Amino acid sequence: MERTVKGAVRITEEHGFWCFHRYSKSQEKYYEFSNWDFYRKCYATAGVRFDFYTDSRVFGFDYELHAASSRHFCYFDVFVDGVLFDHIGIDKVADTEASLDLILPAGKKRVTVWFPCLFGAMVKNVAVDDGSLVEEVRLNGKILMIGDSITHGYDAVYPSKAYPAIVAREMEADVLNQGIGGDVYHVGNLGDGVGFTPDLITVLLGTNDWSGRKKDHFLTSLEEFYEKLDSLYPGVQKAVITPLWRGDNRRITSVGLFKDAVNAITKEALRYTDVRIINGEKLIDHNENLFSPDILHPNDAGFENLAPRLISELKKIMK
Repeated sequence: MERTVKGAVRITEEHGFWCFHRYSKSQEKYYEFSNWDFYRKCYATAGVRFDFYTDSRVFGFDYELHAASSRHFCYFDVFVDGVLFDHIGIDKVADTEASLDLILPAGKKRVTVWFPCLFGAMVKNVAVDDGSLVEEVRLNGKILMIGDSITHGYDAVYPSKAYPAIVAREMEADVLNQGIGGDVYHVGNLGDGVGFTPDLITVLLGTNDWSGRKKDHFLTSLEEFYEKLDSLYPGVQKAVITPLWRGDNRRITSVGLFKDAVNAITKEALRYTDVRIINGEKLIDHNENLFSPDILHPNDAGFENLAPRLISELKKIMK
């Protein structure tokens, strides 16, 4: 079953469970020694999923949950032949160990199980009917998505609603979600690379830089980040998404106006020939109902509003 796992760069065994890693060893090491909260968020299973064809009538596994954010809701989303089959989980986690057991339709079908975005889920005892078919799904290219909480999946209650998951489904792509809540521009989150060459890289960072960093640190980090991104992935198309609209964007921070951060990101990123800019403020309607109460993180409806526009832009770039 390991070959049916998507959205992880590697899988290790921890006390009998499979542990899914979204980050390379060099990236994890950076976070471990620089920011413990970010390090635990590395192990959130955002974007991790089982994706396979089977003729089995059952599919299941035991799982163990680990806190990987400040949020308490935790769901697995199951799709059968591309259609939502079930949300399985709870709004407030109480038990850290449980089982997921599915009764599936008859015949050969594609089964996709999206793991929680804001918890880490490790699994064991993965099972289908004895003698049944299990066939890997072949996808159309690899997309590396680098970002902060909005890429990570805050505040999608259901993991399949986060925009990287919607992009993966609609574009039939092997998406690796490397978003961490609270993250900013810095070279550490790139590490020594992810161990493969993506077909496309997206970057959605900057909102936390604007809201909480000193201007000189922000500008230096921007320069270092894009220089290293280019050196790690020369020739790879890169879509740089400027920060999304947020409800408090009229205030002035150490970086300046919100547009000053957007302009700085755009200017630095466009120094490199493989970069295309996507205007983040135009990706989502400026409607508070599409956001959590903080008017920063899109909710499920917000991601559904954002994703089609982003997908349209990404398809233009990938042509």
